[in-house]
Amino acid sequence: MKFKIFIISLIIFITFIVNLFNQIIVSNLYNFKTGTSLTSRENWYGMCNDVMDFKIKNLDIIFIGDSHIYSGINLEVLNEKREKLILTCSLPSISFKNNIILFDKLNNKYDPTKIFIGLSPFQFLIADQEKEKQRKNQFSKLNYANPYSFQFHSLKKIIQHFTNSVSEKEIALKQIKFLEAQNEKFFNNFNKSIENQIKNVLKKRYNTYKMNDLENNNFINSLCLNYKRYNKKIIFLDVPTPDYFNQNFIFYKKYKDYVNKISQCFTVINSKEITKLNDKRYFFDRYFKFKENKGNNEFLNNNLYDISHLNYAGAYTYTNFIFNKFKKDIKQNFDE
Repeated sequence: MKFKIFIISLIIFITFIVNLFNQIIVSNLYNFKTGTSLTSRENWYGMCNDVMDFKIKNLDIIFIGDSHIYSGINLEVLNEKREKLILTCSLPSISFKNNIILFDKLNNKYDPTKIFIGLSPFQFLIADQEKEKQRKNQFSKLNYANPYSFQFHSLKKIIQHFTNSVSEKEIALKQIKFLEAQNEKFFNNFNKSIENQIKNVLKKRYNTYKMNDLENNNFINSLCLNYKRYNKKIIFLDVPTPDYFNQNFIFYKKYKDYVNKISQCFTVINSKEITKLNDKRYFFDRYFKFKENKGNNEFLNNNLYDISHLNYAGAYTYTNFIFNKFKKDIKQNFDE
């Protein structure tokens, strides 16, 4: 009997120590700003889980949204020489309504200076019920100020953060150099090859989705009625998508109507403000794998052309645009 009590006590003690270790390490890890800590494209899901599960120290500005945010924001650019942290918490296929719920949760937990909410056309489609249930379970973690999450990944995280030399900024600059070296004919040839592929993907998948216009408008109306509660903290980002998507996605015009309606109550950075990013080259080769594919003509299948997500070069360009637009807010707490 005494032995059993000893074993149970030992397990409880080890659990407590491991969780305390996780809490201390993960809460401080992003402040080292090295390795994968600011690599949102590779570490996006882990980063969002950490933001929700733990209380990240010095977290001052948060970008939330769906996959268009983690692929569209270069955190290295934003955090350069900055004392306080900017991180992303992006969740795949999150709905617009859940974006607002996530805002409330993170705002209560961190009280940040600003929360940028990325918008995309997909957020206004009728949500998958299973994914909605998953979101509620994820958000429930945010009801606690400092939850101890029983995870053994801290040691792995430490090794990754200090040994992985991935730099999204360096990759972006290499990709920009590569893209600038290609002439218009290079991209026009690709266009001919992928045009039908893109139309087929949109027709067979994205254009089969449904949208509840009444529900979307009612939710935006209620948001506008409570704008004073949110207005100083929220900045909405209409994240750029390529022309070939905008012209073929049947709900795109309706989405832009929602964006315009939101802009009547809140600050919205409309994608039309940066027309440069309509250029197809900023959606070409999202993961910078062109050389590995050796110019394979199945561009879409090899992720060489993306339906709607910015590549490294696009994210670098868009992030610098956001930085210059909100320089005063973002440059707060800069090291001199």
